[in-house]
Amino acid sequence: MSVLSAKELQKIRGIGAALSARLLASGCDTFRKVADLGEDGLKKFNGINFKLIPDIIRQAEVLAADAMPDKEERIKAAAAASDLLRKTAQELIRSANSRLGETLSEKQKKKLTEALVRFIEALESVELKIARKPKKTGKIIGKAETELAALAEADCKSLQKGLKTARKSLQRVKK
Repeated sequence: MSVLSAKELQKIRGIGAALSARLLASGCDTFRKVADLGEDGLKKFNGINFKLIPDIIRQAEVLAADAMPDKEERIKAAAAASDLLRKTAQELIRSANSRLGETLSEKQKKKLTEALVRFIEALESVELKIARKPKKTGKIIGKAETELAALAEADCKSLQKGLKTARKSLQRVKK
């Protein structure tokens, strides 16, 4: 959970500049902590309108539920998604080789392997950027996952094309 500023606490109707400063000074630096104070806890703060306390608690609970995970959590989620994407791509190629093995020529097998290698290189490039851009990389990895999911029963040519499309989506993460 990320720590809020006085301005962010003021998103709650009924909390002004002075009250947000008092809340922060007392250690209430997240929407969850404000909601957890409850009516009795909020009544202890000078300058609070007692009639607005139930509404303040409700708003804080809604904002706490909607709060985005902090950067560290997004980094972990993006790294886990990246690992899963790598395994999915490798499994797609293994599956295609076993499913289409006898009908594939050596040239087709080589092209599939090359497509997988290029895909994994693009994925590794994205993995290097996860720490700096976890939100963007997470979204792009999700898009690549979606594109690979449709390739489970694809033929050789469609699989190559799908890997290329997924690789291009990964390459959208700028430095």
